[in-house]
Amino acid sequence: MFEEAEMSIRKRMEEIMKEREREIQTQHEKLRVKYETEIAELKKRLEEEKRKADEEKIQRENEFRQKEDKLKKEFEKKERTKQKKRETENQKRSEEEKQQRAEYHREMEEMKREIENQRLQFEKQQKQRKEEDKKRKEKYRQDQEKMKHENECAMAELKKKQDEETKKRDLVEKRRNEEEKERLRDGKEK
Repeated sequence: MFEEAEMSIRKRMEEIMKEREREIQTQHEKLRVKYETEIAELKKRLEEEKRKADEEKIQRENEFRQKEDKLKKEFEKKERTKQKKRETENQKRSEEEKQQRAEYHREMEEMKREIENQRLQFEKQQKQRKEEDKKRKEKYRQDQEKMKHENECAMAELKKKQDEETKKRDLVEKRRNEEEKERLRDGKEK
């Protein structure tokens, strides 16, 4: 009768220990899935941000080229008109020609300055975009390190719980063996 009760208790203790191990394993699996999901979402967000940044870069380059082409065409059209006028008037006076040449050089310099300003503005925007990309990558790295650290802490906590459960189980088993030895010893003495 006593042995049946002891077997029942031992079986129940083993079932409890197995159930705790299953719970710990389930928690471990949930943490792993959560970590992988967060990493995937972070990568997806970074790729989307990179795609948008690339599209914006292409758009800015196209706008810059269009502005440059427009300035050149306007200048060429204006020059053709002036040239035609100069030819029609048969270059009336040398002073007028001198003034026209000066005006031509002034407009040429103005156009060069405009194009240079556009180029500097474009390079500034590119530099800002690179800095933003660098910051996003650094943030991604930090987030990844943070999640890795949190996952390692969670795994360490689970291992600690497993070790505690193992120690508790070993202690119960040791006590049971000692009680069994004591009972056998008492039985022999009687």
